[in-house]
Amino acid sequence: MTHKEIQTIEKAEAALAAAEPLPFPLSSKGLEPFIAGGFTGVEKTDWVFPGLRERVGAVLRNCPIDRLVDGHAGARPYRVAPVSTSPSTRLLQACGVAMVHRDDAVLCFIGHGAAATGSFYEALNLAALHRLNLIVLARTQDL
Repeated sequence: MTHKEIQTIEKAEAALAAAEPLPFPLSSKGLEPFIAGGFTGVEKTDWVFPGLRERVGAVLRNCPIDRLVDGHAGARPYRVAPVSTSPSTRLLQACGVAMVHRDDAVLCFIGHGAAATGSFYEALNLAALHRLNLIVLARTQDL
């Protein structure tokens, strides 16, 4: 991860906020290194399951901002899954993709609140039982 990648995310976030993203905008201010590290830490052929804040990282895969305005649409050619507002559900969806794409890694961004749900533990158990190539990147502080 480089300073240039962080600046790219900052510029993209400003452009995304100006485009009035759906379902609603959430700032990624202060999370740029977290987002850049996640997106650059996996291959461009690997799937990424971002949250509302992390979807802006898709610009590091050359995804145009207009593809990110509707968070529910996703950016399939860039292997960025549609945004789910439920982090633990997103983690279960990431497990499903990891089961299908066994040779690829699947990265899922979550917040610390996801650990308070049963589906979080179901997803971790599923990943362990099936030895999925799943990377869970958890943000432990709120903005």
